[in-house]
Amino acid sequence: MFCEKPRVGLRFQRRPPSFEGEWEIVVEDEIYATHTHIARVRVMKTVTGSYRGIVHLREVGAEPESDDPQETEMDFAHEDQARDAARALANKLLKEQDS
Repeated sequence: MFCEKPRVGLRFQRRPPSFEGEWEIVVEDEIYATHTHIARVRVMKTVTGSYRGIVHLREVGAEPESDDPQETEMDFAHEDQARDAARALANKLLKEQDS
């Protein structure tokens, strides 16, 4: 697995279907990949001030809209905690796809 340079300049708000309220992307995305799949790690800040990690998983060569977003199991008080949980989730999902 390798990490490409994170994307820059991503700050916007959207309303995901699984949460009642708005989210804000707080840091640039990180991209991790294997030979078969790509995982994009993102951290969102909720209107309540907590953070949640999101991992968008898709096959290499697939359209970006075909990704399968997975959320970390819980919200976190700090951005770095949510990012670490999202990285661990991305690693787990990529390993599952390669096995």
